[in-house]
Amino acid sequence: MEDFLGNLREGVGLPIFAATSDVIPCGTATKIEKCLRNLWWGAFDNRKLVYTIAWSSLCKSKFNGGLGFRQIKDINSAFVLKWGWKLINDSFSLWSATMKAKYLKGASFFDVDCKTSDSRLWKAMLKYRTLLNKGIYRKIGDGRSTSIWFDAWVPTTDHKPRPLLDATQGANLVQDFINENLTWNETRITQRFGANDAKHILNIGLPAQRQEDSWLWLGEESGSYGAAVFKDCKNQIHAILASRFSATNLALSKAQMLVCGAEFAAKCKFKRVLFYCDNVAVVNSFNISPSEARHSMLEGAATRFKRTTLSLESFMLKKIRNYSNV
Repeated sequence: MEDFLGNLREGVGLPIFAATSDVIPCGTATKIEKCLRNLWWGAFDNRKLVYTIAWSSLCKSKFNGGLGFRQIKDINSAFVLKWGWKLINDSFSLWSATMKAKYLKGASFFDVDCKTSDSRLWKAMLKYRTLLNKGIYRKIGDGRSTSIWFDAWVPTTDHKPRPLLDATQGANLVQDFINENLTWNETRITQRFGANDAKHILNIGLPAQRQEDSWLWLGEESGSYGAAVFKDCKNQIHAILASRFSATNLALSKAQMLVCGAEFAAKCKFKRVLFYCDNVAVVNSFNISPSEARHSMLEGAATRFKRTTLSLESFMLKKIRNYSNV
């Protein structure tokens, strides 16, 4: 059994290594998977066996009744997407600089056309860029390079909010809706976007210091859910706040829930509030200056939290153990 598993790992590992650095042709991927199927079912020495379960079923996740095997073409596609992500998100590596100088020449990765003289890897990156574009959105910094018409820039179900055509008045970039002090121009946003879109835009955290726009992975389509329970000094529940939002990771969802709780406390005109959070990264980022925060994704939420808590008479944020956070 150990020898069999060792052979299976070796058989899967070799094509994965090749898939990380090159494009595997469909015919080659099919032959590799045929060898893996024969190894799994024990079809050696020209023995013909009846495969009782389809290979596609075995390649489903364990949560969906499969064994978690991955098809070679899907593995290769995922690695090609990672190269595309590295190209648009890593501006300091030698590989990215070389690819941009050779193929982009100042153009956008999502707009450049494919040429017959391009390398096989570059053609594959262009082939899958539509799929990559569905999984990313713009992280707003100064808003100078993000279009309100063509870029996905709002982390909600509708990532491209539709401006009111008769009210944009020439506003084409996100920077047109950001004040000089890096805060949202609420009046202009509510005038030029629908009520629901304006709400989602105003929930986007802006950085404490001016920086360029960048890219982020989108969160799950189902979104994140959070709740905050407000108790008085006698440990009696005074209010419960539940919220749904889109977040790209756990720390960001905790941060957004803290911001929602602070805004709710300010709206209810609470005077002294003691906040608890079970995420150490969020607590550390919120308790120091936003410019000193180590987690850049939390800078915008930390700035909103500090700005909101200014209306409170006093507040404090403490770390609490996960099992006690109920």
